Amino acid sequence: MLTGLLVMPIRIALDSILRGIKEGIKGPSSDSSIAPSTSIKSKAIESKKVKLWFIAVVPLFILIGFLAPANKEIDKEPVATKSTEIVEPIAEADMAKMVNDSEVDGVASTVVQMERSGELVVKETCSMCHASGMMSAPKIGDNGAWGPRIAQGYDTLVSNALNGVRSMPAKGGNQGLTDAEVASAVTYMANASGANFK
Repeated sequence: MLTGLLVMPIRIALDSILRGIKEGIKGPSSDSSIAPSTSIKSKAIESKKVKLWFIAVVPLFILIGFLAPANKEIDKEPVATKSTEIVEPIAEADMAKMVNDSEVDGVASTVVQMERSGELVVKETCSMCHASGMMSAPKIGDNGAWGPRIAQGYDTLVSNALNGVRSMPAKGGNQGLTDAEVASAVTYMANASGANFK
């Protein structure tokens, strides 16, 4: 409804402008009943009407353009936050059901976790400190730094890695690692630094 009310004045104004342009190209009207001075006056009046229309109506359209979005409420919370709020409780409930139930939808469920190799664990977790020597961690391949540690024995190295020692947190800060994965990572780093553990 509002669109129709706004479009009609624009259409009338454009028709008026186009008519004025066409008449200007053709010259004065060939109708002998209209005196040339009358034709010029009517064009001047029509031109004034168009100018007045633009002066009065165009600012109105601009005002409507600014005010139209103002009545919409702006949602300042990102969409991603909303979607995670919706999905997380469902996912947690489903995960709890799968962990607590031995059957899901009548089918026995078995979770098989692939054990990561020592090299992969070192790349994912241990290399953050042991590749650069951060926080006094012995660098992988530095036989001098690893020598005294290797001399303490394999079991001591694995125990320190599992439980943490000095500035190194338990399991290198990755509690998702199994004890076997940590032991495999210790073997990988120690062997790369002069040990011969199996």
